[in-house]
Amino acid sequence: MEIIHLGHHQLCVRINTLHCIQSEMDVLEKRIITHLRNCESAHEEEFSNGLSKKFKLTPAACVEGVQQLSEAVAYKIVFHDLSHVLWDGLYVGEPSSSRIDSLLRELEQNLLIISETVHERVRTRIITDIMKASCDGFLLVLLAGGPSRAFSRQDSQIIEDDFKALKDLFWANGDGLPADLIDKFSATVRGVLPLFRTDTESLIEQFRHVTLETYGCPLDPGSHYLQHQGSGILQSQTHSCACYVIAMTRQLQSSLKRHTIYLKSF
Repeated sequence: MEIIHLGHHQLCVRINTLHCIQSEMDVLEKRIITHLRNCESAHEEEFSNGLSKKFKLTPAACVEGVQQLSEAVAYKIVFHDLSHVLWDGLYVGEPSSSRIDSLLRELEQNLLIISETVHERVRTRIITDIMKASCDGFLLVLLAGGPSRAFSRQDSQIIEDDFKALKDLFWANGDGLPADLIDKFSATVRGVLPLFRTDTESLIEQFRHVTLETYGCPLDPGSHYLQHQGSGILQSQTHSCACYVIAMTRQLQSSLKRHTIYLKSF
């Protein structure tokens, strides 16, 4: 809870402090050894091998601290500070009238604050974490946006254009994150977007294959009601639901493969 109540500047100062400690550790260690050697009351064993062991865990602890604070800053910005334009605003009601522009404007302001505050050597890490959090938030809106959101195939181009605008914000005409880094961390969203321009029948057929591969049994025939050809919100919600189910099943497949590989390593 403390993270939520701290401002960006405070969290960035903590990140800068840990980075400074890490970068100055070698210099600090040499200075301490020099002072101990010049101290008449010091013993040789106090500053020979023992001192380096005492500082052995410090650099790694600083790196871990920077990483945790960086992720905290990123997800605080996206899911807490910008929740009013992300979760409460993006694609609520009619997607064409509630697009990503408001989120991009406020996100850009936060990126400027971060860029001006943090040390240049940790800046890329934090901005990368913010991009990852933004992709997670965008995916959450698409796949678990609740009853206030419903997507049809006609909305697919809007969604793709908005996601491209989100990536362009972090690319910043070549002055931001490298393109390969953006592609790496936006891969999950890029894999889901084609589902929104696929017709419902094809989605259901894909779902049949995915469930057969995952569980060894096809889709329950009783779910044929999903193919209802009605118009309006029902068909839109059917399409959104089908996209969600296939995407989540693919995520489950990937997770099961990772856990299987992990267990086999023991």
